[in-house]
Amino acid sequence: MRNLVKSKPGALLPKCLRYLANRRFVSRCTVFLLLLLLAPVAGQGQDIELRLRIFLEGPLQPVFVIANAGPNQTVEAGARVTLDGSASRAVDGGELSYQWQQIGTPAVTFTNNIPKPVFTAPEIAAAITRLTFELVVTDNRNPPSLPDRTVVIVESTNRAPAADAGDDQVVRAGAPVTLGGGGSIDPDGDALSYGWVQTSGMPTVVLSGARTSTATFTAPNVAADAVLSF
Repeated sequence: MRNLVKSKPGALLPKCLRYLANRRFVSRCTVFLLLLLLAPVAGQGQDIELRLRIFLEGPLQPVFVIANAGPNQTVEAGARVTLDGSASRAVDGGELSYQWQQIGTPAVTFTNNIPKPVFTAPEIAAAITRLTFELVVTDNRNPPSLPDRTVVIVESTNRAPAADAGDDQVVRAGAPVTLGGGGSIDPDGDALSYGWVQTSGMPTVVLSGARTSTATFTAPNVAADAVLSF
């Protein structure tokens, strides 16, 4: 511990604790005495009770099992999502068991005891929703790992609107005609824009309000029945 002696007094406590945490067998009495001696020097007397609880609850041992919940992801609603805990490891090569859990909502369904669980990103009302997942791994020889978390950001998809041009109509020449698109919908609730055009039939008519939900025109005079499509 010669490197600790050269440090400033205020840095002694955290360095001592890191040193001890890397030792497999350290008596709790040693930790107790070090904390009592160093806390006043380091100016950290206020949290001495909390530090004592942490270090006196059990023997100090290095970490043998490490959970890795994988990288954060950004996906669209409805997409297939795979969580990846395969980078988790046991330092001494033991076989791992996996335990995933979701933190928060909206809840999704997945198998929680495999390295790579799969689920479908939920449909969401907001533009973006964060789903948080936590992984703990164990082997048959050591205590469980500390939990590791990953975040899946779900973005809403912009679904196409459904146009409804209204019912077919039979009118007399010279009669006013109203085309009604009010039955059109957007599944995401977005505001709609309208654009009416005549796609077939003669003669061509002049549409009023072609950029609104209800366009109008006057039925033309024709020598025989005519079918106009919009």
